[in-house]
Amino acid sequence: MGPRFASREDIGRAIQLVAYSCTPAWVAGILFIVPALAALGFLGGIYGFYLMYLGLPHVMNIPQDKALKYLAVSILVVIVINWTISMVLISIVFSMFGLNPMKTVSGTQGPESGKISAYHEKSETLALPGPASRLEALCHTQR
Repeated sequence: MGPRFASREDIGRAIQLVAYSCTPAWVAGILFIVPALAALGFLGGIYGFYLMYLGLPHVMNIPQDKALKYLAVSILVVIVINWTISMVLISIVFSMFGLNPMKTVSGTQGPESGKISAYHEKSETLALPGPASRLEALCHTQR
């Protein structure tokens, strides 16, 4: 993003800026343990954005009039990356438990959902004995 905002292209300085601006959010994150203090934790994140806005002109040599745009683009990029990673992880975790993430996340039905519901209806209509009733029958026959 450096050339578009006439800033310095220095990854080390960018990491320093992000580390210093995220520190209040990380420290305030401990407040999320107590739900009544969660609002204060949110304020720590807002203060981190403010620190980034203040540090952009000094650390990255961005002109002051472009600092707010740079901050907005940075926040948007972080939101898109977090959303993408979250959707991938949700799909992985749901599929590990045999759930269809397409059905549960977006409300649409995937190709496997029809097979599962058809199997469920078939087993209910046939009234197949479950493991408990089989064990009961086995115990009664041995008496």
